[in-house]
Amino acid sequence: MPNTLSTALQHHLAGRFGEAEALYRRVLDKTPEQPDALHLLGMVHAQTGRVEPGVAMIRRAIARNPRASDYHVNLANILLATGRPGEAAAAYRTALTLKPGEPTAGTNFPKAVMAEADRRFDADDLAGAASWYRLFALLQPDSLDAVFNRAVALRRAGRAEEAHTAAARAAALQPRLSRAHAEAGMALNDLGRPGAAAKCFGHAVRLEPGNAEFRNALGAALLADGRVEAADAAFREAAAVAPDYLTPHLNRGVLLIRAGRNAEAIGVYRRVLVHDPAHTAALSSLSALLLGAGRYDEAMAAGLRAVVTDSEDADACINLGAALQAKDKLAAAEEVFHLAARLRADEAAAVGNLGTVVLLRGRVAESVALLQRTAALQPDRAETWSNLGGAMREQGNPAASIAAYRRALRINPGYVDAHSNLIFVLDFDTALTTADHMEERRRFDAQHALPLAAEALPHANVRDGERRLRVGYVSADFRRHSAAFAFLPVLKRHDHARFEVFCYSGVVREDDMTAECRAAADVWCDTLGMDDAALAGRIRADGIDVLVDLSGHSLGNRLLAFARRPAPVQLSAWGHPHGIGVTAIAHIVSDPVCIPYGERPIVPQAVVDLPCIIGYEAPHDAPPVVAPPAVASGVVTFGCLNRLSKLTEDTLALWGRVLAAVPDARLLLKDKPLNDPSERRRILAALARHGVAEERVVLLGGSSHIEHLAAYGRVDIALDPFPLNGGISTQEALWMGVPVLALRGRTPPSRVSAAIDTALGLADWVAEDWDDYVAVARAKAADMAALADLRARLRPHFAASPVGDMAQYTRAVEDAYRALWRQWCGQSAVTGA
Repeated sequence: MPNTLSTALQHHLAGRFGEAEALYRRVLDKTPEQPDALHLLGMVHAQTGRVEPGVAMIRRAIARNPRASDYHVNLANILLATGRPGEAAAAYRTALTLKPGEPTAGTNFPKAVMAEADRRFDADDLAGAASWYRLFALLQPDSLDAVFNRAVALRRAGRAEEAHTAAARAAALQPRLSRAHAEAGMALNDLGRPGAAAKCFGHAVRLEPGNAEFRNALGAALLADGRVEAADAAFREAAAVAPDYLTPHLNRGVLLIRAGRNAEAIGVYRRVLVHDPAHTAALSSLSALLLGAGRYDEAMAAGLRAVVTDSEDADACINLGAALQAKDKLAAAEEVFHLAARLRADEAAAVGNLGTVVLLRGRVAESVALLQRTAALQPDRAETWSNLGGAMREQGNPAASIAAYRRALRINPGYVDAHSNLIFVLDFDTALTTADHMEERRRFDAQHALPLAAEALPHANVRDGERRLRVGYVSADFRRHSAAFAFLPVLKRHDHARFEVFCYSGVVREDDMTAECRAAADVWCDTLGMDDAALAGRIRADGIDVLVDLSGHSLGNRLLAFARRPAPVQLSAWGHPHGIGVTAIAHIVSDPVCIPYGERPIVPQAVVDLPCIIGYEAPHDAPPVVAPPAVASGVVTFGCLNRLSKLTEDTLALWGRVLAAVPDARLLLKDKPLNDPSERRRILAALARHGVAEERVVLLGGSSHIEHLAAYGRVDIALDPFPLNGGISTQEALWMGVPVLALRGRTPPSRVSAAIDTALGLADWVAEDWDDYVAVARAKAADMAALADLRARLRPHFAASPVGDMAQYTRAVEDAYRALWRQWCGQSAVTGA
């Protein structure tokens, strides 16, 4: 047998594998576990492509003779050659243990260790790779590759401290290895040490100035360290080094947005899109920026391109939806928000946008349900609660609305819009007094406005009490909106020889009334995308003498621009005339009924009395007055064409008493949400709770403005909601010949209709309490002749009154401006203000 094995080995060494294999098998036939024959036959198998059988046979040989170092070396060689370096390393280690200094094992063991480390790194087994690189570094302490690669693996495995140590060791081994310094910087970034990271990246950049990735990383570290200008320079240099490398452009866009330099950011994203027109993130960011700048058509185009490029990008869908919503394309916006909500069903922002657009489409109950879901998804998001507050308000639930806004403010006390919304919805709370309203306004002033007083500068306006004045009007409602019906008649009748009119418009969707406002102004300034500080600067630069807020706390207000005192005389008028609370606005337009003299000491602003809190100019195409419908039917119809959200539980309860007192009467309600069956059911159920049967109720949905006015032809007596009265809606009813029954409340918003009735000489239509309200309703409904007579003469009477004679009303406004201006000139001459 020894001779057979020797002969086989000779064939084997000569490459005659077939002959060698036959002889090895002859040996094994006689002695099946002969280790040398097993080992050598295994080698033949491996050398002739039968690797796995060969490996198995050599392992059998090792099992019979585990101390044969050459068996382990040959097994390791096969394993290393066939891509199993970890097993090979183990075999080499055993060989070296059995025979220290074994040359092949000594040479190949480190190679196998390094190969296994690389294999694990490529397989994303980063922790394993780091361990194998560490073993290699122990074998060859000065191996730069092992130390550096270990640093990379450790960092990617989340072991930043060890990674930094390894990267620092690599940099010490080769100080000019730029990648080692960069890797140390990345580890320091992960450790939350951006300042130290920036030093490492700076070193890497000095070693390799043409490496755009290093410059970009330097910019990111500088930005994280708060060194914005230096970061901006690094990003710009990275982009200059490699114009097609888009990451520094994108990072610079983020930097510019954070710095409020949105116009520059728009330019950056446009440059990205030159290189990659289908870059979804750039398109989405560009859409969001254009949206914020009020450039809605461009925002919509960019958002559409983003969604077409990647319909799975929820952010792109949200931005496109917002642009569509801003353009009043609500059906399309809803469709896109539905897509975003499907993509991110568990994200409050995606679902919340859908809830908001559904509300705008008049589906209040559905909106409330969606926004309640957003609150459950993200209860610590202030915007969620603010949106829910708006939906609850529209559902006629002021208590829930107030609670939602207060929760938003607990989460974010600096949330200005939520605070204004809270103040607005407090007007719906029947339990509050004027003192309560003013106290919340003072809190708003202290939280948001007074801290900006430091930005106020002395005014350089020429102190001449009789010169032509520059009057500035600030509003987001220079459009077909109830507020514009109050102030547009004044704009159109200003004496331009005495007053130069500036309009600062935040209108999102312009319309025919916007065009009228623009035509009435000497100077028109679009303020969309302009922040409050920039707007205040523009107003000051324009030299405005008298600055008028037309919004109060309603949507789109610019109270924080007024807080910076850009004009010497500042007042609030018409838009939300129930008290502002901002100290910088010294005056408010009202009248003695809305804000009685005895109540004025608790109102933060000085009250400027006009003939009525608001005037009114009817549209030229208003329908003619028709006879009271009760004359033909014999049945009185009470009606309210006001916003459904104003119909509080107390309002409906009182109207229930009115209908009980006038048993044959009907109640007509009209508003856009009544197009929604769920809202119709809600209102009918609410009225039923107060004894009003469904058959006595007529519900009408939204319509054009002229059709809305024509609907008054179906009403005999208008019922005013409370505590937030009608304003323009009250005047529209009166213009259409329909008297308005008002309840004089205990807060300014609950006395607006009483003020209008009183200014028109209709004080007998003003009730002092609930019992009086019911008694007046019953008495007026019983006198058909008087109703018909009043209806016939009400329009001409209105047109000749101080409420409807807008030329007379405008002169009163201008006289008030002049008096306030003279007062300031006199004060400033003494104080130097």
